[in-house]
Amino acid sequence: MSITIQERREMIRALEIERQEAERERGKAKARLEIAKRQLKKAEEKEEQARIAEEKRRDRADYRKAKSLSKRYSIEIDTDHSYWGDEIDKKWWVSKPSWLEGDDPLGDGHYAHDWATCLWIVEFYAKHHPDHPEHDKREVLDIRPGC
Repeated sequence: MSITIQERREMIRALEIERQEAERERGKAKARLEIAKRQLKKAEEKEEQARIAEEKRRDRADYRKAKSLSKRYSIEIDTDHSYWGDEIDKKWWVSKPSWLEGDDPLGDGHYAHDWATCLWIVEFYAKHHPDHPEHDKREVLDIRPGC
């Protein structure tokens, strides 16, 4: 069975129409992919901003609580700045309170690289103050956890 020239032309036209439709669909799919990539990038940026904002919020809360406790129980917090080119490295040193007699209950680990750690050290010393509600839960450590 042979096909006529007319049938052949119709088959070629049909194939060309299918190819054009496929090309249009490919273009639409590419556009949808680009839109999805942009949306994903925006969502990742928003997630990163939310994570940073949450870290800052937690850091500020720890800062306020550490400062409040250090003032209430006369615990000294010193800030140490180290400069490495354009970057500043901050550390906080929490000293043994002057009212605390005898050996230091915290043998090592007075430096803190973030406010959460600084707060832990301040709370540790605050528990040794006789007026602290958890005075009976005080402890003696050779080194701060996490050192």
